[in-house]
Amino acid sequence: MERGNSLTPSREDSQLQPLHHQTELMPLDELARVAKDALSQVAEESRRMVRKPLLQRFVTSTCDADPTAFRAVVDQMRSALVRDEDIIDLYIPAAARVLGDAWLEDRLNWATVSIASSRLAGIVRWLEDCTPIPPRCGALARLRILIRVPEGAQHTLGMFVLASQLRRRGLCVRALLDPAEMPDTRDFDVVLISATGRESLAKLQACVIKSRTFGRAPLVALGGGIIGTAHGLLGRTGADLVTNDIEEVLQSCRAATMPNGPPTLRSVT
Repeated sequence: MERGNSLTPSREDSQLQPLHHQTELMPLDELARVAKDALSQVAEESRRMVRKPLLQRFVTSTCDADPTAFRAVVDQMRSALVRDEDIIDLYIPAAARVLGDAWLEDRLNWATVSIASSRLAGIVRWLEDCTPIPPRCGALARLRILIRVPEGAQHTLGMFVLASQLRRRGLCVRALLDPAEMPDTRDFDVVLISATGRESLAKLQACVIKSRTFGRAPLVALGGGIIGTAHGLLGRTGADLVTNDIEEVLQSCRAATMPNGPPTLRSVT
């Protein structure tokens, strides 16, 4: 008898039935929407992944004797549905890391790495010329943003990538190529400093202090490879923001447009 009773649905099984029926009765258009959203998320995550074969061909092209060799590889990447903005945001920084590792491991000499890195910066500008920039509108469009590196720094690639990301969001951005020079205007609302982490604390402090003279009261943010290399950068450098999160930078830019709204000091370290 007990064995026969085991075939009778338990109370727990009965409680599960409504959920089962709800799934069966879900409208087809709702099921299609859920499936579409899931597939879109998978496709987006896949698209944002760097494909190693493409990356290797891309790096090799930047070291080629022909300075335009990269264009054929870019065409291959586009054919593989890699968007220009992903080449800028993902492949170019990844290529820079590959070149840096190759130099540290003595697989490439400094001259080759320097030329290739310079070409990567040129590719950013070349791709920007191929990509329509959205019209500037809204409160952020009125902001004047300057991106710079500390004095003595030789890296500028991260600065170009960041500038491209901000321009694609409709912001007015200028990159100061020579950190020893002063900009020809001092009406910037935001100054973004790209640092590698190899700079001394004194140099970073001096860079922040000098950056504050580039406007009436500019928001000064610090980012780049320095993130994660030291703790307490916010208080030690005097910056208003320490982050590599582009959305957090934009949020701070929006705060800078608010009247009587000084930036809230934040740090990711």
